[in-house]
Amino acid sequence: MKPYAMLSLVVLALSASAHEFNDDYGDTAAISQPVTMGSNVLGRIEIDVDEDWFSFQSSYSTNKEIIVTVATGTLWNSTAGLSAPDGVMTLVGTDSVVSVTSRVSWIHIGPPVTYFVRVAGFASFTTGTYTIAVNELPFQDDDHDGMADAWEIACFGNTNQPASGVSGDYDQDGSFNIDEFRAGTQPTNEYSRLRVTGLSATNGPSSVSWAAEPYRFYDVEVSTNLMVGGWDYLGTVTNLNSLGTLRYDDPTVPVSPIRFYRVRCL
Repeated sequence: MKPYAMLSLVVLALSASAHEFNDDYGDTAAISQPVTMGSNVLGRIEIDVDEDWFSFQSSYSTNKEIIVTVATGTLWNSTAGLSAPDGVMTLVGTDSVVSVTSRVSWIHIGPPVTYFVRVAGFASFTTGTYTIAVNELPFQDDDHDGMADAWEIACFGNTNQPASGVSGDYDQDGSFNIDEFRAGTQPTNEYSRLRVTGLSATNGPSSVSWAAEPYRFYDVEVSTNLMVGGWDYLGTVTNLNSLGTLRYDDPTVPVSPIRFYRVRCL
């Protein structure tokens, strides 16, 4: 009888993390790489599960469009997404399946805030280099009405609607088209507009509530006489979450028995 040699082969499947492949940038918004406006940054997707996150701060703006461009080098296709200040919600995204460039844009209105960009491979086994550029430019407004052409086309199908005036309120809800543009509401929906929805008045401090849109900034003002004296600033409320109701609690114990409130979108 011939002796038989038995060989036992044990194969261990090791999961490789992106950092074992010299990953260059953070994989989440929390550890994103800060970039300055107008700069070009070279990145690399190391393995197909790798993600690169970047962060930047917008300026104070009422007429600026943020443009993020991801140009592929050896990365043959990519996905790019501009994320909101919460680092979770994706405002806009694109995939460069056919094109070598992914481009996303977002019109920022209001005080400075930090945004995030996620870059990754579009499909499995997609690796390689890319460059990312973040710029902030005046948005396209060929008719010079203060409203972005892209927004007008998306809402109305054309750029023929006036910003304000007699015919500048498309849905007849009391808000001019340009005010709806700035507030982030829908100009073709009469139920979508910036409006006070509640007022709580007691012997002490009172509070005012309103319908808010995501990623907008609001000033709350007060007046004791609508005829004279104007409006006094109370505070600013930032909405970095989703559609819903915001409330401001007036810390002042009113001296006057009459108190008017208004809310403005910055």
